This record gives sequence, structure tokens and C-alpha cells, in this order.
Amino acid sequence: MQDIYGIVLDAETLQPINSVYVYKHSNEDDFGYTDAQGHFEINSISGGLSFGCPPMTVMFKKNGYEVDSAEIEVGAHAKVYLNKTGD
Repeated sequence: MQDIYGIVLDAETLQPINSVYVYKHSNEDDFGYTDAQGHFEINSISGGLSFGCPPMTVMFKKNGYEVDSAEIEVGAHAKVYLNKTGD
């Protein structure tokens, strides 16, 4: 099992962003949304043992923000900053 955790923040205001769609790049069936405090968690079934797993590429999408990705180490707590679109 691969577990990753983190928080998504607005890059300008540094405020948490709720309802960001967060998913594993290689499998959109592994997804979740940030809560009101910007926190997310994804639990993904791994093909290997729980130790030595490669980082997970995670995508972040929300209307009004640029789509972003991050490489997150299994078990790590990541901080992700999203930039608003120029609309």
C-alpha cells in the first residue's frame, strides 16, 4: 500500500485550497479531494512491498488554478502550491 499525504495552498496568499481534485497520474481511480483545510490523502495499492516504493506522481486540478503535478515520496507529507490562472 502506498500512502501519501499533504496540503494544497494558494501560491500567492498561502491559504489552503479546498475541493482540489487530487489523483495519481498513472491511475485516475486513485483520487481524492482536499478538505476545507487543504489537506489530502491518497491510498494506492502498490505492486511491490511497502518499503522502497518509488515516488508517486500526483496531479492537482481546480477551476481557477493551473493544473500542477508533484512527485511525492510514499509516507511523506507534501506541500503543494497552486498558481491562479490568468483569466
